Amino acid sequence: MSDLTPLDLSALAGDPWMLGRNITHLRRAAGLSQTQLAALLPSGSSTGHVTRQTVSRWEIGQCLPERHHLRALAKRFGVTEAQLFSPPPAEPAEPLPAGPPATEPEA
Repeated sequence: MSDLTPLDLSALAGDPWMLGRNITHLRRAAGLSQTQLAALLPSGSSTGHVTRQTVSRWEIGQCLPERHHLRALAKRFGVTEAQLFSPPPAEPAEPLPAGPPATEPEA
């Protein structure tokens, strides 16, 4: 049986798909495939090992990881559990490249 917890939208304060987006972003930033991430996570108490399909379901917001998997994901990626559900901090805007100096219009 896979590690699936039904998605409870009331438990999430904000964008219900943020967790999946963050897992995808963090996994890719770490250079991991879904299969590799699944292999790094602990087995569930009643669900057995995590599969690539389970990670995929988390990433598309079809289900939520069990609590011990949330802790493992947060530890693996160096973030808090709350950060997994939060939008990433806004990145500072890059300054616009300097253009040619302004000239006076010809009369």
